Amino acid sequence: MLLVLGWIFVIGGMVAGIVSHDADRPLQAFRLSSQPPSAYWFVPIRVRRELYKPEAAHLVDRAWRAMGTMYGLAFVGIILLAIGYAVR
Repeated sequence: MLLVLGWIFVIGGMVAGIVSHDADRPLQAFRLSSQPPSAYWFVPIRVRRELYKPEAAHLVDRAWRAMGTMYGLAFVGIILLAIGYAVR
């Protein structure tokens, strides 16, 4: 049962990763021209309010929620898989 739950959480993390990618794409249309291109290279660091126009605040929140969900679900899934395979 732990293995099934673990895989469900890992797959949920994958789906949240897709949502995170979809949240990031429209966000890039609101980049500030005053910021250097290097500020947008690394995904978790480029999702900051000060890098985008104020009207993109809801998109920044959506991207952070999706990333947090992705990391959280994947982490819990990996823990459940590790316990499930250890008990086996």
